[in-house]
Amino acid sequence: MKTTKIEGNICPYCGLRNDGASSYKREDEEYTPSENDFSICFYCCEVSVFNKNLKLEKVDNFVVPNEVLEQQKEFKRFKSMYNRKK
Repeated sequence: MKTTKIEGNICPYCGLRNDGASSYKREDEEYTPSENDFSICFYCCEVSVFNKNLKLEKVDNFVVPNEVLEQQKEFKRFKSMYNRKK
């Protein structure tokens, strides 16, 4: 999975730097997010959305698609397994 660097993004939930974006749908391609694309924070696993300036915002006014919620569950499972191995 290729990651695109996006400078200056902060997760609106946990406040940690979130400066990379990749797509689980396009694993062999570079990915640049667009307005209204969803993002899952690597640190807190919360779902946020890119605004028109490609800054992350909380998803308060959005309906999060089921496929994004499924990916969020996978992130949480992975993070849980990773944390147990520490």
